[in-house]
Amino acid sequence: MLTRRAFALALPALAAAGASLAADEAGTGTLRFLRVRHRTLLIDLAGRRALVDPCFEPGLGAPGLFASAAPAFPAEATGPLDLLLVTGCEPGAFSAASTRRLRAREARCLVPDERIAKVLRHQGFRRVRVVVPGDQLTVAGVEVQISHSASLGIGPGVGFHLSRA
Repeated sequence: MLTRRAFALALPALAAAGASLAADEAGTGTLRFLRVRHRTLLIDLAGRRALVDPCFEPGLGAPGLFASAAPAFPAEATGPLDLLLVTGCEPGAFSAASTRRLRAREARCLVPDERIAKVLRHQGFRRVRVVVPGDQLTVAGVEVQISHSASLGIGPGVGFHLSRA
């Protein structure tokens, strides 16, 4: 099982190098992170792929104050996905224009509110579930625990803790 410690150890390298590989402590697989931009991460958990906070739009930031780097690759290049995870409603966490360009319509989607769920269903994603803190489920061979996460007051926010099933 991947632990929070292994996840926390991988993040600094991710931020510095753009990608990180960390073996899980139980020796049962690998964990790969690819930082696409800002909050958008592509995670490979022993062969299961998850995209967190799909936002590939240009010009993300506060005009005149800061701007997020351009995405490492376009939404169309994400390849097959098992999970699409959205942590919140604020800019940088979800972009309907970005999810429209994803080719992984079979991905299982976990989202924090019904508004995002409706957008994804309208775009052709068939496996969409609204989650709340405290939920525990197994999806696509991955155990997912949902925790509370602060949002910017725009809507509910959740955190995802992933481990192999």
